[in-house]
Order: sequence, then structure tokens, then C-alpha cells
Amino acid sequence: MTPPVVERAGYTFTGWSPSPPATVPAADTTFVAQWIDGSLVNITFNANGGTGGYGPVSMTKGAPLAAPVVSRTGYTFTHWLPEVPAAVPNVNTVYVACWSANSYLVSFDAQGGGVDPASTSVVFDQPYGQGTGGFPSPVREGYLFKGWHTQPEGSGMSINAETLVSLASDHTLYAKWSVIYTIQYDANNNEATGSMASSVHEVNLSKSLTPCGYSVIGWDFLGWSTIAEGTVMYADGEDVLNLSTEPGAVVTLYAHWAPHQYSVIYNGNGADDGVMEPTLQTYDTAGVLTANAYTKTGYTFLGWSYTSNGPVAFYDGAAVINLTQTEESVTLYAVWRANTYTVKYIGNTNTGGATADSQHTYDIAGALTQNGYTKTGYSFLGWGLTSASTQPEYADQAQVVNLTATDNGVVTFYAVWQVNSYQITFDANGGTG
Repeated sequence: MTPPVVERAGYTFTGWSPSPPATVPAADTTFVAQWIDGSLVNITFNANGGTGGYGPVSMTKGAPLAAPVVSRTGYTFTHWLPEVPAAVPNVNTVYVACWSANSYLVSFDAQGGGVDPASTSVVFDQPYGQGTGGFPSPVREGYLFKGWHTQPEGSGMSINAETLVSLASDHTLYAKWSVIYTIQYDANNNEATGSMASSVHEVNLSKSLTPCGYSVIGWDFLGWSTIAEGTVMYADGEDVLNLSTEPGAVVTLYAHWAPHQYSVIYNGNGADDGVMEPTLQTYDTAGVLTANAYTKTGYTFLGWSYTSNGPVAFYDGAAVINLTQTEESVTLYAVWRANTYTVKYIGNTNTGGATADSQHTYDIAGALTQNGYTKTGYSFLGWGLTSASTQPEYADQAQVVNLTATDNGVVTFYAVWQVNSYQITFDANGGTG
């Protein structure tokens, strides 16, 4: 039996109900045409990070609908959202796959060390540190933990607490270690002050020594040695490599010291002649100051001072020790005293009176003593430099300065006299002649 071809506007024929047999049935039978809406809609299956989805795909409304099989590494498929019906819906629809992240067992292999806990349960795509056992750090005597890796000896991926789980199976993390040793620092001097903490160093990795934290008054730090009385092997703060390769070894470095050396610089402090070279002094060793070679006209050298206007601290050629503890040089300044001298006054044939000596200081102006001499028939003009002077060099009570540069010198002045002139008159008293 051949059923007729039927049509219906806007619909798609899907078959007869019941399905016609091959031969005419033995009784009256009605076969009803089955129709579905013939218009199309877009259907999308979004795998949501997985694979196996598709779309958008145009499908006929009411046609049978079956969801695809999808998969996603590290996840288990739970359902579609919204739920997928048996037939194509009447509107465009996106079905989104929903997933549940898988949990995996992670074992910690400390590679010769100890670790607690030894395992943890982690969730895919979540940080390792959020595992049920946390993210432990192993311990191993004489070694420094350098992190967890997915393969032994530091191979594979490096894993830390913030690393997201990307291995979709139970797996093991392996500890990576570096051999370490400790350097302790010995001041090597009973007078030393300060302190220094030990430093930890990795084998095959260069690292600077800790800057010296010790000090000894008047002594300079030279460096470090592995022998208390040996020569310097390492400078302060030097980068060192593999002072030991034994796990957990302790290496002692001994500080080496030398007495501080400094220069003594001699400053003439106003001297007008002479040269003096610096001398080298050593801390804790007595030395002698160089004899003064400076001169200053009108002044006497008294000794040396620490400042240009300070008091005498050291006399000429003095023995000295420990003028400084740390400075590279010490400057000593010459101390000068202005010379004094006496002016003596000679009456130079005076007939009466006296004039007291006057005292003077170099570079300071002072007045001459007022003349006290007299000479009958003569007037005092001033002072001359010799007894034969007829014209004075200095007036009475003149201001004078630097008459001599000699300390305790004597300058002699001589009175200069001028004979008096008188007018003689003979009065005839009424007479003539």
C-alpha cells in the first residue's frame, strides 16, 4: 500500500500515525498525518571550557534534539543549563555545560628530608595552597629547601602555594634541595666591640660576606682569614664561593687588625719662613714630633696646638702617642707669642730729670714715655737713634711699633737737644750808647 503525498503550508510532514503497513489492512483504518512547525531556530551547545560543543546550528522547531557528549580536562560534567528537551524548542537557545572540578591526591616526596603532612587533596584549577593538607615546607639538616617540583632534582614544573593545579590526576611533588653551610665571624681581638650574626651560604652560589660589625679603638680592620694568625684571605664584604661543600658545615672567619697609621701635618699658622714635611705615626706606638722649622718675624715659637687659635698641646720635639683613632691625618698648628722689648731713654748730656723705660709688644703700637729729662739752656726736640743725632727720629710720646723683632731686645733712644737762643737788650736808661 502506498500512502498519498500530503502537504501543509508552514509545516513539515514527519509521517503517519499509525504507520501504514505494506498491504491493505483487513479493516477500516484511518492514518493521520503528523506535522511539525517547519520554521528554524538557532541551537548552541556551549562546552564552557570543555570540548564537544557546537553551534549555533539552525534546527527545525519540534525536531528531535539530543545533547552532544562533552569533556573537560580536570572536570566532571554535571548537566546542561538549561535542561535539554527532547525536541527543538520554538526559540533560539544556548545550552551551557556545567562542570564540577575534580579532586586529586598530591603526595610530597621530601627527597631525603622530612615533611608533614605527606599528602594533600587538591582541586583542579585551584591553588595548591588551598589543599586539605595545606602546602608544607620540608626540613633537611644541612640543606636549604628550594621549592617543590613535578619531577625529581628540580625538573618539571616548579610548584608553589599560589600555583593553580593543572595536572588532572593524582601526582607527586618532589623537594629540591641546595647544600648550605654557615659562616661565623670571630672578632679575634679581646678589645673589640660590636657583634655579628652568622651568615648562611649555598654551595655553588656566590654570596657576599657580612660587612664587619666589629671595631677596635685605634686599629684598622684588614679583612678575614680562616686562620686566627694567618694572612688576610677575604676583604670586607667580598663575594665568596664554596668555603665548604659539606652539608651543614660551620666555617669560622677570623678578623685581622693592624694599628691605625696616620700622618701628622705641621701648619706654620702664619709663619713667614720654613718648611716641614708630614710625619707618619702608628697607633699605640710612641713617636716624636719633628723639631720646629718655621719662623715668624717678631714672634717666638711656643709649641703645637690642635687648632689655629688654641693653647699649646705639645712642646717642640715632644713625644706623642695616639693622636687619633680613625682619621687619616692630624694637623698641628704652630703657637706663636709676640716678642716683647724695652725702650731705654738716654738723657744725652741732660742736666736733670729722668725718663722711665717703656715696654713694647711686637705688632702692637705703643706710646713712648714722655720725656722727663732737662738740660739747662736747651730745649728737648725728640729722640734720636745715636748720641750724635741732631734731628729726632721720634717725637715725644710718639706711637711706635716693631722697633725690633728680637725677643727681650733693648732699643736705646737718645735725647736730641737744641740750644736755646736768648735776646739780650742793654737799656741806657736815659743815656746814650
